[in-house]
Amino acid sequence: MQKHNAINLLARYKTGTCTAEEQAIVETFYNQYHPEKAFDLTAEEVAAEMERLGAVLPLYTYSHTEPAPVKSRRMWPRIGVVAAVLLLAGAGLWFYSYSGLFDLRHPEGSAARGDLVKDIAPGKNTATLTLANGKTIELSDAKTGVVVDASSLKYSDGSAIAGRHPELGSESKISGPNMMLTASTPRGGTYQIILPDGTKVWLNASSSLKFPSTFTGLVNREVELSGEAYLEVTKDKKHPFVVKTARQEVEVLGTEFNINSYADEGITKTTLVAGSVAVRDPGASAAARAFTVILKPNQQALNTGTAISVKEVDAESIVAWKNGLFLFYNVDLKTIMRQVARWYDVEVDMATVPDKEFYGEIPRNVPLSQVLTMLEAASKIKFKTEGRRIMVQQ
Repeated sequence: MQKHNAINLLARYKTGTCTAEEQAIVETFYNQYHPEKAFDLTAEEVAAEMERLGAVLPLYTYSHTEPAPVKSRRMWPRIGVVAAVLLLAGAGLWFYSYSGLFDLRHPEGSAARGDLVKDIAPGKNTATLTLANGKTIELSDAKTGVVVDASSLKYSDGSAIAGRHPELGSESKISGPNMMLTASTPRGGTYQIILPDGTKVWLNASSSLKFPSTFTGLVNREVELSGEAYLEVTKDKKHPFVVKTARQEVEVLGTEFNINSYADEGITKTTLVAGSVAVRDPGASAAARAFTVILKPNQQALNTGTAISVKEVDAESIVAWKNGLFLFYNVDLKTIMRQVARWYDVEVDMATVPDKEFYGEIPRNVPLSQVLTMLEAASKIKFKTEGRRIMVQQ
């Protein structure tokens, strides 16, 4: 364990060379220790306080070698090799190491939670593939993705699917041209689908993608999405790629973007990472389809079903789930708990969830108890769990 990153942060604060985000980290931590005081000190007092904070600041890296520089995110500085998790809610401050180790000077961490008789594991790679004839294939939890190529199926590592599914034949063939297939993830599941044109789709929990077994002979490459997916679309100017959801259509030629179309979110969100996309109403009439929004990278279209608006976002935070992270940038607790419910396959009593906003980062591979403990440590709320049901106590 090392604290050199915390010391460097404090040193930059003392010399006036830290960023606004770094200044907020230090001053918020100070206010947590001295809520009765304003952060209005002389230079000598700042130096003394920084020495004291340097001794107690729970910010660690875990490495057997000297850490290399880590790229900073725009939202706040990424501090440390293993990168700490920072959760801010009001005056709360919490750092958490990806190593899964809480600050040992705080035994009230996740290991001490007694209300979860059996901790709930995070989600995993799991999905099903439904064929046109209604037969469903359980995709292997030991694999990360499936490839649909020339009307055949295989896992992304090249291994065959047919072994456990004789109906596919020895070569995992999908019989019939342009068959419609549906890949689905349950609550607590994620999976990658590589489509016949090479387009890569990452499905988040409780999501489904309907697509043809081949795009040959089709004018457009059309798929239907329910839930959330991140897409890296293969370029083909002659055959636009169209994603249809309940509220909208998104047309692209080749790009990277994320669509969140969960019914319980109330708004369909399309976030562009790279390239360009057109978001439009799916109505059949020309008048209904006339209003089209063109997105640029780091823009998000919000579709309420009656109107589409656009705002600037940090796209990296939106698609962090694909890389194994919950990444919150001014996100309300109700939205966070909906994400937690889908990933851990639990039910949350949303009526008990208060209106609070969080900034922070939590790895998606930790048990539920650790997520709840981090959220508790960053605010004045307490969670009560009964089996797979979660309630908030204030």
